Amino acid sequence: YNGRKYAFSLSSLLICDDQRLIRARLTGFPGSAHDNRIWRNMDQCMDPEKYFSPTEYILCDTAFTPSTHSIPSYKAANGFVQHKDEELFNDALS
Repeated sequence: YNGRKYAFSLSSLLICDDQRLIRARLTGFPGSAHDNRIWRNMDQCMDPEKYFSPTEYILCDTAFTPSTHSIPSYKAANGFVQHKDEELFNDALS
């Protein structure tokens, strides 16, 4: 895939813990691949019971689909003001 600057590009997805240690990675997708597409192909998404206890989850950005083990920040609909609780959550997440 030729990226926007006319060079070949690859996408990677890393999972880090709260100590900033890399716990998982998946590389090799073309640069045009959406983050959620890469996530759906990771073992952690395909077999979450193997990697997460019932109370563990990943915090991610709005590019990801919410699930039992992935919690994205809230996305405000175009032209609407975000609910105060959602705004507080996003502020704490960032």
